Amino acid sequence: MTTFIEIIGFINTYFIKGIFVSVIVIILTNKLFKNNFDTKNAVSIIRWVLLSYSILILVYFLLLIFLPVNSDIYSSSFRERAMGPYKFAFWLVTLGSILPLILFFKNLGNNVYFILAITILMNLGWLFESFVIHLTSMEREYVGKVNGVKAYLPFNRELMIVLQGLLLGILTMVIGNLSFLRKNTSR
Repeated sequence: MTTFIEIIGFINTYFIKGIFVSVIVIILTNKLFKNNFDTKNAVSIIRWVLLSYSILILVYFLLLIFLPVNSDIYSSSFRERAMGPYKFAFWLVTLGSILPLILFFKNLGNNVYFILAITILMNLGWLFESFVIHLTSMEREYVGKVNGVKAYLPFNRELMIVLQGLLLGILTMVIGNLSFLRKNTSR
């Protein structure tokens, strides 16, 4: 179970956080270089990354629900979060993680703007967390500075997530435009 949780954490850290930046890169590439790049394969790659992650999260939640309380520490903390005072936030984030299962419907899964909305909803938790951290650091006795830097600037964590999303978006565009992956349009 620990290895499974580490795999999900790895995928979340390096692929899911900031994936909305990747979708924005795909949208901008489509708008700016419509004739030079095909974005359908890149959208399909992002779609299947989201679907795979969502299936893993669903399996994880089902394991946590059905595991006995005493045998697994993750299961008991899951129950505390799911039934505790902040259960509305927990279930909202959980819904955001399972929401990409809607992408199995082909019409919705091929709509890049719908995928953008889903990726933003999936990342709503850490986006809200960053907003709260910036807001409270400006309001407290820090007088608007954190380690000598103005608190309203993005922290290294947010910059890394945006950079990862940018690199993932470029990588999906490159992979999606490889010659052997392009669909034959000369029918």
